[in-house]
Amino acid sequence: TMNLTQTRSLIAIYGSMFAMGLAFGLVLPTMSIRLDLAGYSPAVIGGVAAMASLSILLAAGKVPALHARFGMVTIIVVSLLGEAITYLLLTQTEHIIAWFVLSFAFGLFNTIPWVMGEVWLNAVIPNGKRGRYMATYAGIWGIGMALGPQIMLMVGADGDGPFYAAALVYLASAIWVFALRKGAPKVEPDTDRSTLRGTLGMIALMPVLVIYAIAGGLAETIIYSMMPVYALGRGYGEGYAAHLITAFAAGGIVLQYVFGWLSDRYQPRLVMTCLLAAGAITALALPLAGQMLWLAIVLCFLFGGMAMSVYTLAITLVGHGIARQFLPTAHALMVMCYTLGGLVGPWLAGIAMQWFQHSAMLWLVAAIFALAFCLAIAPAGRQLVSAKLQAVIE
Repeated sequence: TMNLTQTRSLIAIYGSMFAMGLAFGLVLPTMSIRLDLAGYSPAVIGGVAAMASLSILLAAGKVPALHARFGMVTIIVVSLLGEAITYLLLTQTEHIIAWFVLSFAFGLFNTIPWVMGEVWLNAVIPNGKRGRYMATYAGIWGIGMALGPQIMLMVGADGDGPFYAAALVYLASAIWVFALRKGAPKVEPDTDRSTLRGTLGMIALMPVLVIYAIAGGLAETIIYSMMPVYALGRGYGEGYAAHLITAFAAGGIVLQYVFGWLSDRYQPRLVMTCLLAAGAITALALPLAGQMLWLAIVLCFLFGGMAMSVYTLAITLVGHGIARQFLPTAHALMVMCYTLGGLVGPWLAGIAMQWFQHSAMLWLVAAIFALAFCLAIAPAGRQLVSAKLQAVIE
């Protein structure tokens, strides 16, 4: 059972995650629309969006060292405030170079609450409930992301409204975490591994989990960013694409909890193996739906649940197998790998579509899942975490 401190702790971090998801859903589409209205090409717009991922990739490895030096609550609150300032600066300039820099800052400040939020959760949640609480975290983030664009439409994407709204959300979030700081878990930093070299050195100690994180990042980002291109390329129209993305997101929110519950009930490793196999099959089946929108929606709903659960289950496995002092470094690595997948994914999908046909985007996702599945059933997949990182596993 959860005691009051644990509950307060979860309320603190879940509130912060919801705010981050909401602001993401608000700011990312607004930036793209604003740049489009200003007449910039899709390549430039993609470049600005990629800056955020690039900065996460570069910054995540530094988070454990910051944690070791300043402590968890301090760095979360400071970065949430830094993010609010970034949004306010976006309202002050139209200059493209400034937007590249601010997009980089956007990713930079978001890295800390993301990595530390996961550490916080894994340090607080008891083992038999880990899958469900991790799925709740991902679902809360997803609901925030889904609500963001609706708020953007309410305040108007052509003005500065979305940026002011996002700054307000982050400011509230910083106050929220600070007010509930007593609930923060005590995580003793592991000073040997809290450097960037230490973080990268961990790849060898948890290689299969690293592949899972990359696969999750790839699959999610490809669907979100390239689904419109796929749908239009096959002559389905914008409405079709919008419905598929909504179905994908809804599946991610609803089914994650089911998979989380299953991973608590059975072994997370077993659930992951089945998930990867089913995900590969669903991705291959999707192009066969053709013009039958209802079938495409059902498949996309199922696929969304599977694709989004890969990363969530991977971080659940981190919590299951890794001693507490190694959590900051392990989560920094997972965030880096997920982001790497997200950076490379849309680009690979674009190449696959140009070389073959639009369905090749889904063949690519299926191939990635199949590869991860082979790793999951290989002998390497049985020992997910090297003995050097293990806590006493119940």
